[in-house]
Amino acid sequence: MTGKHKKPSRLMQAVLETAKDMQQAGILTDEAYGKITMRHLGVKDKSKLEQLTGEDICAIREQANMSQVVFAHYLNVTVGYVS
Repeated sequence: MTGKHKKPSRLMQAVLETAKDMQQAGILTDEAYGKITMRHLGVKDKSKLEQLTGEDICAIREQANMSQVVFAHYLNVTVGYVS
């Protein structure tokens, strides 16, 4: 993957516009809308993203009350990545 995103098709533009309307109407959460736009349009301002540390990941996993195996399964990675 090169990291470059091509312009969305007309169909995808319509889907994204509908998602934006649903978010503004309160039907779609901000988090769900953010996932849609990041997946299809890419992150616009990568400078605001910060890498997670091992301690951050551990805290997220513990806050979710998940074992390393379950957490790895949800992330679709091996347990070695989580540990």
